[in-house]
Amino acid sequence: MSLPEGWREVILKDIATLLGGFAFKSKDYVPDGIPILRMGNITKNFAINWNKKSQPFFPKDRLYEVEKYLLKGHDELLICLTDMSMTGDYLGTVALNNKEALLNQRVSKFIINKDIVDKKFLYYILREPKARKYFISDDSGSIQKNTGHKHVLNYKLFLPPLTQQKQIAQKLDQALARVERIKMALDNTPATIKRFRQSVLAMAISGGLTEDWREKQDELLSKEVIVSKLKVEKENFYNEQLLKWEKDILIWEDKGRTDKRPTRPRKVKEVPTIEDDELETLINLPKGMVWTRLGNLLGSVKDGPHYSPKYSDEGIPFISGGNIKTTGIDFKKNIKYISSELHEELSRRCKPELNDILYTKGGTTGIAKVNTYNFEFNVWVHVAVLKAIEGIDPFYIEYALNSHHCYQQSQKYTHGVGNKDLGLTRMILITLPICSLEEQKAIVKKVETLFALADNLEEKVNQAQKRVDRLTQSILAKAFRGEL
Repeated sequence: MSLPEGWREVILKDIATLLGGFAFKSKDYVPDGIPILRMGNITKNFAINWNKKSQPFFPKDRLYEVEKYLLKGHDELLICLTDMSMTGDYLGTVALNNKEALLNQRVSKFIINKDIVDKKFLYYILREPKARKYFISDDSGSIQKNTGHKHVLNYKLFLPPLTQQKQIAQKLDQALARVERIKMALDNTPATIKRFRQSVLAMAISGGLTEDWREKQDELLSKEVIVSKLKVEKENFYNEQLLKWEKDILIWEDKGRTDKRPTRPRKVKEVPTIEDDELETLINLPKGMVWTRLGNLLGSVKDGPHYSPKYSDEGIPFISGGNIKTTGIDFKKNIKYISSELHEELSRRCKPELNDILYTKGGTTGIAKVNTYNFEFNVWVHVAVLKAIEGIDPFYIEYALNSHHCYQQSQKYTHGVGNKDLGLTRMILITLPICSLEEQKAIVKKVETLFALADNLEEKVNQAQKRVDRLTQSILAKAFRGEL
């Protein structure tokens, strides 16, 4: 590589030396005093983090014992010589310290020849990936990764004249500050997108998304008609399940089977009506919408086995609450399997089917997701399987249950501290608005459209974040090629 005019190759030991830290003992720590800067204070972002609950302090009245290791906060350039995570993420990371502190072991301070090198320039040049790669290449630790002063000080770098170093450092300050502002804005975007999604769900269950749709309708169902239809459809669901059970019993008896007799279906427990005092706490709904309880929209509410079944190395996927996300069902992470025979046995009590709503009721409670997976799987006790009655769009229930209004209720009905449980008989008390099937479908379509926009924006933000991460390294590389 041809160097710009006035640049020269040097070895780090020609322009600086290193001072190692002191091995402070925990018995000397006090609640208040001079902070001890340890490797855990240096971050992967080449900065120092003092906001640590475990931050140790050394008594001020004993400073004379360790004065050699006092950092006075004058932008001392530090390097971490041991990796706290044992993965290499922190090893060789540099940072500038601007706070009075004491230097702990495994962190060293550069003592720089100021007539040859600018401290800020050296800080930036040691942030380059090739510098980190070199420091990590020593890896003298067997369990924990380490490097030594000799290895660090043998690092080769290109050095421009001192005046030019200061100019480059100043330009890098400005350029990287702009990059950091962009990065902060991008980092804040996911939270904004999350709030947007919640706003969409809030509008969905309040009728805000379908205001234009309702204005185009000649006639909307009255609250009385909606309530009446729910009762009829719930009864119809039970009768259909009862008829199916009776057929299963005949088949079971005809084949002379000795396994467990098919369980007679039970109606979803009757839920109390929403009294006036509770209605007063709920928002007013537009015409065509009425408040109801979750149990009035379901024909079946069941959960998986209340014990850990015998697992297999392969077979039918057996999922728990942790596998259910608002984005889908995770059939890869922490997945277990059961045999086909056990799956058949468990399915007699509770069988997830296409378009059922899966609702987390243990661990992390109150997350709903419609089953769109057209293959066999089973669920543990931490998952409720909700089957909607005719005239209810399961995706509408999913969005309603994931709204802030319903989620807050799910947390209220979740009992227990260690073993949290959102009981079946409590979850059906959750209040939510309901409307005609046509309006439910219109709401679902609107939510899907707006969520698709949010997903698209999220993907663009992720791509932008990756580009910004690469931008910092690109700027540094250009600077040290003399191209900035």
